[in-house]
Amino acid sequence: MSCLSLLTSVFHSPPSSQEPSELRVNQQPKDGQILCLPKFKTEKETLEVSVLKLSFAVDPGEKIILASHTSAPASLPDPRSPFAHGEVSGSHRPLPAAVPVLQIPLTGPRLGEESSSKAEVLLTGSGQPAAGEAERDPGGCFPPPAAVASGNCHLFQGILNLGTSENKLCFDLIEERLTRPDMNYLQPHLFQYSDTQGTRSFREEIAEFLTDYARAAKALNPDHITVMNGCCAVFATLSTVLCDPGDGYLIPAPYYGGINSKTWLYGGIQPVHVPLFSEETDEESHPFQLTVEKLEDALQRAKKQGIRVRALILINPHNPLGDIYPAQLLKECLEFAHRYGLHVIMDEIYMLSVYDDTTFTSVLSLDCLPDPERTHFMWGFSKDFGMSGIRVAVLYTRNHEIQKAVNQLAVFHSCPGPVQHVLSQFLRDRDWLDNVFFPTNKKRLKEAQNILVDGLADVGIPVLKSSGGLYVWADFRKFLRSQTFEAELELWQKFLDKKLLISPGKAFYCYEPGWFRLVFSDSVDKIYLCIQRLEQMLHSHAAEPGANNTSSSADALCNPEKDSSDQPSSTPGEDVSQLKNILVY
Repeated sequence: MSCLSLLTSVFHSPPSSQEPSELRVNQQPKDGQILCLPKFKTEKETLEVSVLKLSFAVDPGEKIILASHTSAPASLPDPRSPFAHGEVSGSHRPLPAAVPVLQIPLTGPRLGEESSSKAEVLLTGSGQPAAGEAERDPGGCFPPPAAVASGNCHLFQGILNLGTSENKLCFDLIEERLTRPDMNYLQPHLFQYSDTQGTRSFREEIAEFLTDYARAAKALNPDHITVMNGCCAVFATLSTVLCDPGDGYLIPAPYYGGINSKTWLYGGIQPVHVPLFSEETDEESHPFQLTVEKLEDALQRAKKQGIRVRALILINPHNPLGDIYPAQLLKECLEFAHRYGLHVIMDEIYMLSVYDDTTFTSVLSLDCLPDPERTHFMWGFSKDFGMSGIRVAVLYTRNHEIQKAVNQLAVFHSCPGPVQHVLSQFLRDRDWLDNVFFPTNKKRLKEAQNILVDGLADVGIPVLKSSGGLYVWADFRKFLRSQTFEAELELWQKFLDKKLLISPGKAFYCYEPGWFRLVFSDSVDKIYLCIQRLEQMLHSHAAEPGANNTSSSADALCNPEKDSSDQPSSTPGEDVSQLKNILVY
């Protein structure tokens, strides 16, 4: 492990106006760790940070990278100097004495706040560091992508992850809210054993929150709520409570592939796919459309195979399609489940991540459920609040016997009392939610989605029209050497070789090869860098001998071609061994 000794000088501009204040940082950073310098107050538009001394103690052959991690790329010295490449190797080698001044732009002050900035240094074991998260103005908008516009995207040479569905757009808002006094007040009982179903006060806040934001037909009862450490835990416990080993559940494909392992872990149950295709069958249909007829067909196939189907899982908004189920279709699916005595598990984890004017209908908002005792709702903080690391989710069910059984397993999946307190403060602050967080989050999601969709279009990659979620479902079929899942994984590996991680359709059990999910809820610079790497890789890929030049455009989303058998060339379930290293969230 490398030892980093860093001495910095921080001063207002011009440097001669006052004596610099010094800050020493002596740490043993881990790979990828960010070392933060404290915020310095200034009335100037820029804060200048000069690194006066920097020395490393490294193991032979180890590489150390240093770069600014700020709202815009640092001005680098002569590219011929060792510091420009940021690489030190060998037993010990100090950097040159003439280290450049880093210009760190400040965002405009928010109302009632002073201007401030924070300098960060990113230390990593190999490659070069990422350009920092794009700063945003107080109105919530992104600035122009300076790193891309200035041609400095090459500063980031690590793997760019647009495969993990995390919302990284609003941490500044969350960070500010966490600094308020109500977050710091913790009562003693929060540090003691509590109800494994969730603290009463937290469940009351959740009930009021979901009643309002899901537009529930009736006020939710806190007694029907169980709090667990993530939706994965909810899937795992419901699978063993609702089903016996070997039972099946209907689920439209493509879908979030992580459900398979979660339902198998405890319950030992298996998915029964309802295959969806991009072809439009008539003027009123759309690509990957779910219908009750498709549910019926899948259920009858399962019966012929001797699989007892016990449940129907629906993800709304959909992952990975970004589609939103119309209210009428949702009612038809619930009626279908009621006819066959199936439980319905509604995963609405992206419920508030809807970024256009499409009307989202929560199952909680339906006035008369066909079978309320078999309808179970789940939601969590991971996506809508950008808190995937918090690990808190909610199960709402009116079935007392099922909840009683779930609560027995919840002891293994409970959430810390202090975490429940902090989240209660978020839910209680309706002024902040309604006037700051949710409108800003929606605006930033839409802006980021537009940038990615427009960039993909420029490269010749159409996407499925979407209204919710943190991603787009993109059509790369024309870049496949053949219309097979082997060719899809080959293309995925080429992306990874070019240090771009996106998720292939096979990971979502899609029945058509060539579709990929790309997450857009990240900084503008990273989105533009993704487009840049895609364009470079696809250009070189198209130039290779044997590359598939099958036509594909925006129209291909409406009229995709199948093979002569009118079936996909292979099904995603035939061989999942190649997917063992593809983790999708």
